[in-house]
Amino acid sequence: MPVTTATKVAIKPLEDRIVVQANEAETMRPKQKELEHVIALLKDTEREAEEVAQTAKKIKGIVGAKLEKQAEEIDKRYQALTKHKIELQNELAVELSDSTINNLLEFRETVALGLDNPTCEDRRRWLEILQATVTVTKGMAVVTCRLGGSRNYRLSEFPLTRKS
Repeated sequence: MPVTTATKVAIKPLEDRIVVQANEAETMRPKQKELEHVIALLKDTEREAEEVAQTAKKIKGIVGAKLEKQAEEIDKRYQALTKHKIELQNELAVELSDSTINNLLEFRETVALGLDNPTCEDRRRWLEILQATVTVTKGMAVVTCRLGGSRNYRLSEFPLTRKS
């Protein structure tokens, strides 16, 4: 069967979808590795806590006090690792659905057409589709989105505008 322009046009969205899914998998891989590492650290911490707990039952005095302090440090580390594990699991749970992929492809097409005057609703929708976040710390704004990467902005470089 010869490849026609119509065939190429029909295949293009499928190719785009495959590329988006592959990019998403590649973006998630480091987080999956980090989650595996955090889970291993949690197991080590649980083992260490068990050893300290068994020893603390037998020891009194200054050594017992040191073991109690060590147990508190282990507990703090365990709590922090558990919190980080939950955060990673939540980030990994957000998968690209067919609907999200379609929205991203539609967004790309809209931008490619050169939309000159988007409405506020259009802009808000694009930011939601891209899952854009802005974190401001000490005069620096960091903008990140679902597609990866981030951009830093020094807030002092932007003029303040006020609504009338």
